[in-house]
Amino acid sequence: MNKTENLKLNVWEKSDPILVGDFNEDNRKIDAAVAALNAKAARVEVGSYTGTGTFGREEPNSLTFSFQPKFVFVVSESGSIYENFRAFHGMPTTYVYSSFLGSDYWERIPLTWEGNTLCWYATKGNFYQLNTKNQKYVYIAVG
Repeated sequence: MNKTENLKLNVWEKSDPILVGDFNEDNRKIDAAVAALNAKAARVEVGSYTGTGTFGREEPNSLTFSFQPKFVFVVSESGSIYENFRAFHGMPTTYVYSSFLGSDYWERIPLTWEGNTLCWYATKGNFYQLNTKNQKYVYIAVG
């Protein structure tokens, strides 16, 4: 019986006996190869939420993912260059920027990472917390 080059799976000739054990062995090899690929693959999760208009330490935003992300990017659905932030896992703060009537405003946004959940809040207003009432926000998480 011949074998494939990479996984050494069985390749039968017409004259070879076909045995259940050979199929089971091939299935275990395939399963192990897929598991190894999945362990090395980057995970990506996308989603959205609609702002509620609240802000502050007592009203934080939070996103929970199906894995622990290394990086999260949140932006308003409009794609505004002002309503967005980036957060790397373990990073304690990020910043949100606004330009209003010729003045520039920044707010330092505290981040809390707990397992697969990212929480944040702003003290200057819901705009800075990316939580403007009825505004849709989209996010992408990479792990």
